[in-house]
Amino acid sequence: MTMSISFDSARMRRARIAVSLAFLTFGTEVGLWFAHIPEVARRLALDPAQLGLGILSIGVIGLVMQSVAGVAIARFGSRRTMLVLLPVFVVMMTLLIGAPSQPIFFVFAALSGLVTMPANVGNNTMAAEFERLRGRSAMSSFHGFFSVGGLLGSLLGGLLIAADYGDGRGALVVGIVMLLVSLWATVNAVEIAPATRESQQGPRFAIPPPALLGICLLVFCAALVEGSVGDWSALYLDTIKHADPVLAASGYTLFSIAMATMRFAGGPIVERLGPRALIVGGGSLIAAGMLIVVLSPWPLLSALGFLVVAVGASNIVPLLTSAAANTPGVAPSIGVAALTTFMTLGLFTGPPVIGFIAQAWDLGIAFGFLAVIGIIVAVGAASRRWHRASTPDA
Repeated sequence: MTMSISFDSARMRRARIAVSLAFLTFGTEVGLWFAHIPEVARRLALDPAQLGLGILSIGVIGLVMQSVAGVAIARFGSRRTMLVLLPVFVVMMTLLIGAPSQPIFFVFAALSGLVTMPANVGNNTMAAEFERLRGRSAMSSFHGFFSVGGLLGSLLGGLLIAADYGDGRGALVVGIVMLLVSLWATVNAVEIAPATRESQQGPRFAIPPPALLGICLLVFCAALVEGSVGDWSALYLDTIKHADPVLAASGYTLFSIAMATMRFAGGPIVERLGPRALIVGGGSLIAAGMLIVVLSPWPLLSALGFLVVAVGASNIVPLLTSAAANTPGVAPSIGVAALTTFMTLGLFTGPPVIGFIAQAWDLGIAFGFLAVIGIIVAVGAASRRWHRASTPDA
């Protein structure tokens, strides 16, 4: 469908900055939360199973709320919906980090679930609408800004914890800044009028057809690794490798650095290697990195293992998203909708699974399980036939 909406170049530049800042805000709050997880667990005396249950509640509620977000975005528009969702997300993540007791922690976790995944859906909708209005791909760079935000949040979290502001006071200061940024970003984004949205004409939830099932299973595995590393890397380095708080937070910091760098550089790499080689290599690097994390006798080397994992994982989801959108016989909207559902399941299934394995055995065995997942990704990608049409734009 040809879009009749147009904006001048200055407005589009401002919109690109706005969407980039929306992704940066989301990533910063996620990174800040990840860095504070050991402090929250220690302060509230949460065992791995309790922590995993709290994280699971965010994921399960968020998954249910994705469809509600789709209805709201279709009716009111992505920009107006995100003008509510993104600031509320910032507030809820700040409250979650500073929860004063176990019961309140679980309440805030549930409330965070109401807005976390809807805000993510809204961000990606704003990004997709910007792409359609611009007529060129920009999704990879937007996801790169999410990774930069994760890096920024984890760095700030480590510094705040080292300065003895890990009880939520530091997160409050960061949250106020991110709240202002989120308001500017959502006000200045552009959107397609709700009446012209493709989502008005198609399904809001899609079960993947057989042609997509393999891709969806691969993205589930890749997202499971990403979510697990985010939620558990700092706690693993803290409790198993006995790293100091700054080094414990550095695992996710290194992970975010590698993710951001590889996503911004992903286009030329994909063009050179192709999707099959990149995903097979990515799965292999995930397995190798997790083995370094688990087997290394030194905390710093274990932290560097998370960097290796990120190099492998960074471009798997963008490649699979492009593959889903270009699956023969499947409408792009259905392919991407199905993939997003499985990606969300992976992101929020992984952390509680790791928590339950850690409760039954220990975190080392749980992270060894992620190495097996990396091997599954490599083998699955090697057994699939790929087409150059599925490579994403730079």
